[in-house]
Amino acid sequence: MDLTVHQRRIVQTTLPHVEVVAKPGSGKTTTLMQRLAHLVRCGISVRKILVLSFSNEAVGEIDRRWVQHVTMHARKANATVQRDEAQPVLMTAHAFARSVVARAGGCGDVITPSVATALLKSALRRCLHDSHRKKLWSLLDMRQRRVRVELVRRLLKSSELLSLLLSAMQFAQAAQVELGDVMATPQFADDLKLFAVIAPAVLRRYTRAKQAAGHIDFGDMLERAITALGDGRATIPFTHVLVDEYQDCSAAQTQLLAALAQHGCELMVFGDPEQAIYGFGGNGYTPLGQIVDGAKVMSLPQSHRLHAENAALATAVANARTSKIVTQRQGTQPVLVRSSDLTDQTHSVVRDIEQLLNQGVDPLRIAVLARTRHFLAPVEQRLLARGLNAAQQGITRDLRHAQRVLRLVKLVEWHGRRQESIDPDEAVYVLRNVTFADPQLRLESLARSLERAARSPSLEGRYRACGDVYLQALGGVRANTEVLHDLNRWAPICRNHACAAEMLRALKQPDKPAVQTMTIHAAKGREWDHVFVVGVADGQLPLYLAKGAKMLAEERRLLYVAITRARESLRLYFAPVDHARSQQHFGKRSRFLRSPSVMRTVRVVESQPTR
Repeated sequence: MDLTVHQRRIVQTTLPHVEVVAKPGSGKTTTLMQRLAHLVRCGISVRKILVLSFSNEAVGEIDRRWVQHVTMHARKANATVQRDEAQPVLMTAHAFARSVVARAGGCGDVITPSVATALLKSALRRCLHDSHRKKLWSLLDMRQRRVRVELVRRLLKSSELLSLLLSAMQFAQAAQVELGDVMATPQFADDLKLFAVIAPAVLRRYTRAKQAAGHIDFGDMLERAITALGDGRATIPFTHVLVDEYQDCSAAQTQLLAALAQHGCELMVFGDPEQAIYGFGGNGYTPLGQIVDGAKVMSLPQSHRLHAENAALATAVANARTSKIVTQRQGTQPVLVRSSDLTDQTHSVVRDIEQLLNQGVDPLRIAVLARTRHFLAPVEQRLLARGLNAAQQGITRDLRHAQRVLRLVKLVEWHGRRQESIDPDEAVYVLRNVTFADPQLRLESLARSLERAARSPSLEGRYRACGDVYLQALGGVRANTEVLHDLNRWAPICRNHACAAEMLRALKQPDKPAVQTMTIHAAKGREWDHVFVVGVADGQLPLYLAKGAKMLAEERRLLYVAITRARESLRLYFAPVDHARSQQHFGKRSRFLRSPSVMRTVRVVESQPTR
């Protein structure tokens, strides 16, 4: 393939340590693959090249493209290739760290969330025991000791606080900072700052509990791998290391790369600092030059994905902290749609999507993005109600629940037409494949609830009422929130059908191509022709939970990522919203879209009133 001037310089460079700063859609992965092929052509054994990324999905994509590359060249040469012989080592950073630890003398079992919680509880109980026996906090006066003991007890009583504390511990390991300092950051302070005084004691005992149980976590893997490389206990066969999505490295992961450089490996890392969006897990961009002496920066400034108008908006949102994105084509100006309320916004999004579909656009070329899944739900519901298929990335739908509820509705409708009572045994037969949460459930009461469902004049009303009965049989809504979401997904489709039997037949048909809906985090690394970003009100993006300069900077980068997913049209939607969970009113558009430099790059329109 033909490379640009910038790509060719990167592929052919002889510099030992290089950071490639790649603009969105600039061919980052293509350049990485060509660099890999260039090293092999220069006589470097492919088995001496290590390729790292920070997700299994990214590793899988690199693997697929390399196999495609090797297969194509083998076909041209009329040769056969043994896959293992032609394959570089492709791994996530954590998987590589674990392999290093294993070579250095063994690796414990990777801890699971449930085991981590149990060990943390054990560590807290040990704190109480040691305090009682005056082996802990013995130099403090009685009042101070009582305060700390009470804090330990409060943690033991709250599963939510335990989960947050585990998250803070993982953050501290990844960012390589003290746990007490992490607990005082805006991300954790509201819930955990009070407990920072007991953090060192709890952490010591938790670490001992992990060691005694033979468990390690991802942070332990990285720390042990860095130590093993540093003291020479682990030897590695690699001479060259290529790293994808470098901006997603944590401080611990960058130290692992520094250890590889000290081990004699040549490094080339690819990333975009403006797409560093995993700070909530302790990750944060660090220039390679700060951890490896002599590292040089090379750039991929030209975007093959963005046109000039979308690139201008992305650059303006980045707030002059990034250089201009170079593009080769013109396009349509991004649109900011202002709606009167959330319902109006939802109808406006769906109308705009329908207009594209009526023009013959493939639904798979359209994506709806939002900061959280909560803001996607109304759009997905409306799309389904209009007979348009929608698939939310990362959520697996279970059609069986909707089908069982529809069979209950079918039973209700049959008896409703005859104005007959429902026999409890008939309901049990319909639900014969369901394990009832309470074997003593009163079936007569269940049958009477179904009869009340028959009073609803609409299929959707009967479906929702029968859904409540179904959830009751499973043990209630709180114990089956995922089932509730599955049932709610199909509720709007009832409006397109006259009866349960008709809808059951429709659900048996294969899914039509679906408009993609997903969070911005899930959209990173992907692209579509047409992108709709919903919920760009202050409080939605940036999210109301974002506090402090670092968190707000990451929210800005999230909007940048959303904007740079679009190849062609880009529309952003804003509406005032009363947010029930936070009890706040989000009445203004995102602060990231208010500056004159941003507003010059978008066309503001009012959405049409909902009819």
